[in-house]
Amino acid sequence: MMCFPARGNSAGGTKSKLNVFMKTIKSLKNTILATTLTTALCLPFGAQAETGQTLTQLLVEKGVITQSEAGNLSGTAPAGLVELLVSKGLLNEEEAAGLTDAESPTSTVAKAAPSEKAFTVKAKDKLVESITFSGRIHGQWDLLSTDYDNAGNPDDTNNLFLRRVYLGAKAKFAEGLSGSINANFANGSDGTAELEKALLGWDFADNHTLEIGFQKVPYGYEETTSSSKIATVERSVGTRYFTEDLDLGARHTGLFLSGEYESGFYYNLAATNSEDNNVSGSSSTDEIAFWARVGWEGDFAGGELDAGVAAASIPDTLSDGETDTVWDLYANFKTGNFNLLAEIMGGKLAGAGDAKPVSYTIIPSLKLSDEFELVTRFSHIDADEGIGADISSVFRRAPENGGARFNEVSAYYIGGNWYIRGNTLKLSAGYEWASFEENLTGSQGDADVDGFRTRLQLLF
Repeated sequence: MMCFPARGNSAGGTKSKLNVFMKTIKSLKNTILATTLTTALCLPFGAQAETGQTLTQLLVEKGVITQSEAGNLSGTAPAGLVELLVSKGLLNEEEAAGLTDAESPTSTVAKAAPSEKAFTVKAKDKLVESITFSGRIHGQWDLLSTDYDNAGNPDDTNNLFLRRVYLGAKAKFAEGLSGSINANFANGSDGTAELEKALLGWDFADNHTLEIGFQKVPYGYEETTSSSKIATVERSVGTRYFTEDLDLGARHTGLFLSGEYESGFYYNLAATNSEDNNVSGSSSTDEIAFWARVGWEGDFAGGELDAGVAAASIPDTLSDGETDTVWDLYANFKTGNFNLLAEIMGGKLAGAGDAKPVSYTIIPSLKLSDEFELVTRFSHIDADEGIGADISSVFRRAPENGGARFNEVSAYYIGGNWYIRGNTLKLSAGYEWASFEENLTGSQGDADVDGFRTRLQLLF
C-alpha cells in the first residue's frame, strides 16, 4: 500500500510529495523489472545459505521485491541474472560479490557449458526432476561440380541452405526414467519437420540403460558421432555408402540396450525394424534386424583410444526373403593436439548376389591452437560389382546426369575448423574431390566430382 502525506500549500510540502511519488514509481519499476526477469528466464532463485546474504534477501532489503514475493521463490539464480542487475544499477559490485555461492555469478549454473544445454527447467512434480532443452543450427554453402567421360555435364550445384535446424528436449524422472525427443526443421524446401530421435529410457543399473523408440543404430563410428562434433563438413563417402545409399544403418525403431564399465569396456545392442527411417508407419517387412557393438575406451600409448567392432543382421532390406549382414571396425586415437580416426566398414549382400562391399576411411586432424584445426580425409569404396555407389548419395548433393552406380570410389578432403566460441560457435570449411570408376548401370563412363563446402554451427 502507498501512503502520501497530507495536503499542504507550502513549497516544501509539494517537494515532499514529489519525492515520495518518484520513489514510489522507482520502487514499482524495480519490482516489475525483477519479476519480469525471473519469469522470462523460467528459473527461480532465492536458495538460502548458512553464511552471506542471498540475492532474494538483498532484493527485499533494497525494496525491489516484497517479503511476500520472496517467500514464493526457491532454487538458484539463473546464470547472468546477477550481472544484469548490476548493469541495471539495481545492485552494485560490492553487493554482488557478497552474495552466497548459491546465487553468485560464479555459481554452478553460471558455469554450465553452453554447448551441452541451454537451460534446465525444474518441475514442481516430484516425479519430474528436470527438463533440458537444446538446439542446433547448421547454415551451409555447397559449390559442387561433376564431369563425365562419355556424357554431358550437369549444371554445378551452388546453394546456400540450412543443413540442420534441431530442437530437442529431454526429461529426467525419478527411478532412473527419462524421455527425449529431437526434431529437424530443415528437411525439404519448406522446412518440414522430421523426427530425428524419440526415446523412453530406463537406467536400470549404474551406467546401463534400456531404451525404446527411434534413433540411430550402433553401426558406423563416424555415422553415430554427432554432426556437431565431426571434424569435416559432411561424413565420408564410405560411411554414406552403407548408411545412406544402401540404407543399411542410420535410424530405426526398436529396443536399445547400452552399458559401460569402469575397465573401459562398453556395449550397444539393438533389436529394430529392418526398414530404416520409419517411425510409426507400417513396416514393409515383419522381420527384425539385430545390431551389436562392443568396444574399449581408455588411456593407451600416451594418448586416449576408443576402439571396437560392430555387426548387424538385416533381413528383407535390399531383397525380400534375403538377409544382409554388415560389420564395422574402428579406432579413434587422440594424443595432445593430434587425432586419428580409422574405420573399415563391410558387408555381405545376399540381396545382391552375395556381393561383399567394403569401405576404408581415415581422418587425421591437428589442432594448431585452441581456435584452429587442420583436417584431412581419405575414403574409398569397393562395391564388389554388387550394388554400386550413387554420386549424389555418397557425395552429398553433387549434381549428376542420370542415376548411374559405380563400383569404385576414391575421395579426398582437406579443410579446417575455426572454433570461434569453442564447439558452440564453429566455422568449418573444406575442399573435396572424388573419382567414380567402373560404371555398373549406365553409359556415362567414369566421373570426377569436386567441390567446396562451408558450414557455420551454433549450439544452444
